[in-house]
Amino acid sequence: LDYRAAIRLVRHETSLGYLQAVTQAAPQTRGRMLLLMNNDVQVRGHCLASMLYTFRTHAGVGLVAPLFSDQNHTILEAGGLILNDGKGWSYGRGVQLLPVDGVAADDGGGSAG
Repeated sequence: LDYRAAIRLVRHETSLGYLQAVTQAAPQTRGRMLLLMNNDVQVRGHCLASMLYTFRTHAGVGLVAPLFSDQNHTILEAGGLILNDGKGWSYGRGVQLLPVDGVAADDGGGSAG
């Protein structure tokens, strides 16, 4: 399967800011899932496959996000909740991923920065 054929890139003539760009682009989607990603994210390991697996195995899940770390393997975000009032809450910020057997930690997620 050529995944590029399934990707639709929406560009705007001027910078709208992230939230406004997503708000305008989201209604143009045609698939069952929408991936939102900043331009500084590096996807590592099996991050996307793991996220898809979560959707396939947990019918009630509506949103999945990876563990985000910086170049020093410090966690920027490791999950969160969307509360009934629509407010979000994230956790994990600032925790250092530890190397395993002397090998630098690879969280298999996204990396920002």
